Amino acid sequence: MSRVSRIAAACVCAATMATAAPAFAVPAEPIVDAKSATKAKQARKATAVPAPTAAAKIKRTALSVVGAPYSYGGTSPAGFDCSGFTSWVYSHVGITLPHSSSAQYSLAGSDGFTRIDDIEDLQIGDLVFHATGGSGIGHVGIYIGDGSFVSATSSEGIQVRSLFDSYWGPLWVGAVRVSA
Repeated sequence: MSRVSRIAAACVCAATMATAAPAFAVPAEPIVDAKSATKAKQARKATAVPAPTAAAKIKRTALSVVGAPYSYGGTSPAGFDCSGFTSWVYSHVGITLPHSSSAQYSLAGSDGFTRIDDIEDLQIGDLVFHATGGSGIGHVGIYIGDGSFVSATSSEGIQVRSLFDSYWGPLWVGAVRVSA
């Protein structure tokens, strides 16, 4: 084939290729090796929002009913007493608690329940106990961080209060951490 014929054939071939549909599909993303794919997956994972912890869910659930009324023996947002409130909140993370503040305090030391004696060691979600109305445990709430707890009070229903205020501070007995 002469030089002119080869050039003509190349031009015909190029023109045909330019107007014809491609014989293969171009991938949407470049093909990468396994190591690069793993790095890309890890980068996407690092930017994902983490699943809420049990403590965060306990806090969010407890705060969701602030303002609900007090009702002796109550176990729902229609009306709570203190241990009914803590039992209801913990049921949202799959934990069953007895409906009695003293019974909840007595769980400390049993499997999955740890007594906390130092107020400085509290963590979000811990059950906090107070001696109200005489000796022994008479009230329970849920620690939500920054020295605050949320509980059902007979005077104001579900409220957030400081563990260190003039009423609750002197009545603090201890806490129980529940392993979720």
